[in-house]
Amino acid sequence: MSEKKMIVAWTGDANMFPAISVKTTRRNMTGSWRYMRPFYRSLTPPCNRDCPAGNDIRGFIKSALDGKYDDALEIIFETSPFPSVCGRVCYHPCETQCNRGFYDESISIHSIERYIGEQDFDIKKFLPEKNIRMTKKRVAIIGSGPAGLSCAYHLAKNGIDSTVFESMPKAGGMLYYGIPSYRLPKDILEKEIDRIRELGVKIQTNTRVNSEMFDELREEYDALFVGIGAHLEQKMSIQGEDLKGVSSGLKFLKEINAGKNVEISGTLIVVGGGNTAMDVARSAKRMGVKSLVVYRRSEAEMPAHPDEVKEARDEGIEFHFLSAPIRYMGQKERVTSVEIQRMELGDPDESGRRRPVPIPGDTYIMDADFVMTAIGERPELDPVANHLKLQWNRVYRDQEGQTSMEGVFCGGDAGVNPGGTVVDAIGEGRRAAFSIQAYLTGEPSKFVDYPPKSADFETLNQDYFTPSPRMKPPELPVSKRNDFREVVAPVDEDTMKKEAQRCFYCGDCNLCLTCFKFCPDAAIKQMEDGRLEIDLDYCKGCGICVTECPRNAMELEEERNA
Repeated sequence: MSEKKMIVAWTGDANMFPAISVKTTRRNMTGSWRYMRPFYRSLTPPCNRDCPAGNDIRGFIKSALDGKYDDALEIIFETSPFPSVCGRVCYHPCETQCNRGFYDESISIHSIERYIGEQDFDIKKFLPEKNIRMTKKRVAIIGSGPAGLSCAYHLAKNGIDSTVFESMPKAGGMLYYGIPSYRLPKDILEKEIDRIRELGVKIQTNTRVNSEMFDELREEYDALFVGIGAHLEQKMSIQGEDLKGVSSGLKFLKEINAGKNVEISGTLIVVGGGNTAMDVARSAKRMGVKSLVVYRRSEAEMPAHPDEVKEARDEGIEFHFLSAPIRYMGQKERVTSVEIQRMELGDPDESGRRRPVPIPGDTYIMDADFVMTAIGERPELDPVANHLKLQWNRVYRDQEGQTSMEGVFCGGDAGVNPGGTVVDAIGEGRRAAFSIQAYLTGEPSKFVDYPPKSADFETLNQDYFTPSPRMKPPELPVSKRNDFREVVAPVDEDTMKKEAQRCFYCGDCNLCLTCFKFCPDAAIKQMEDGRLEIDLDYCKGCGICVTECPRNAMELEEERNA
């Protein structure tokens, strides 16, 4: 087939030559048409907003994806000294609110943080210049749990000396004595505590602070931080509680984590539905015991993290829900069985969970060689009860950690309204450190929280994203979980980066260039350093860039307010 030729002919006035310009449209500055102007902004992503430690999660994921692990660690260390610890034992509230979770599955943030935490880093980068200290005043910290160590860490970063007093032989508090090694290996914890020591923090173990010593510390130091945690088990106060074989689940965990030889055999009944109960049941199972968990509410009301419940069930732990012990029975002063009251759920209580109500006359007997209770913990308040105001059997403190006594601060599970998790304690220790710094220097607190405006899921342009499955880290096969080897294995670099690629980078420009491609006036320029800039001489404020931005990193404002 022959090609058809198109002939264009001028049909106008033969004496008038058509107007032709050899210049570009750049001379037509359409910016003068504008009454709205777009601008780039950064909103708080939900993951950052909901991290109690204040971690810049979006920031460290971006750095990890780029292979900049020093930068990623530096971002984490700005707010937390425990990336390896939190990568393992944090219950990651950041993932619960991750926008990706409303699209398909949330990012495995804790796996990425764990990978970053395993990289080498010179923590001394955070030390103030030699011989330059913010103040010569000193701080005493009571307790070396996550709150106390976090407080000491942030004080050290800001040039304030502190000494941590710990009653146990090892530092770490519940991190060391309350969490089994199959979840948090001791060498991982000790490595991160050693980093804190490298900043000059002194940790004095085997030193129990009593009421008298509290007075001495108050005289000797310029400020105190109380981070004594909650190490006393709640009692059920039912018949037979003094029988041999009936004990505290927390005591059991402390003994095995301290390396003591704990003799246990037969059938163990664990009373409770929290994370401590899961740790007790799973630890005992590894020691050859048949573990059964008895909980007075349904599974839906369990305070234990769903991951812990699933792991326990995978390992063969039996659950008896809507069941509450009412009597321990025994022979020759040793427990042999438990009388169980069947329950039903009534109206919600103050926690929002439905209250368990006994079903009259409906009880049954369970045989048991051992019973361990894990129904909650409370702080040992004797060292501070005569000095500080108490509220609801906790130390009263305000939002900044200040107690009723000037110069004395508190954080973690010892304080009123505790968050109750490792990451909550880390965040409270950090906030208190800034309050202590302000108290010692007489300056306003330099603590900065994230801006409240966040990039929530409905504000994203979801058309630009494609579904992808969440990465699942490898785990030790259930058949091999007969000792305290770590269950969840680390991921490799490729897997970590693939997971990091799933991040939406909500609320911040990641240079996807969508705005650049869609601008009808070519008014968006990419600078030599990669940044995008809007040329206001040509931007007419049509708003296409704002509409198309996948991650809500742009906004329009009225020109007169610009």
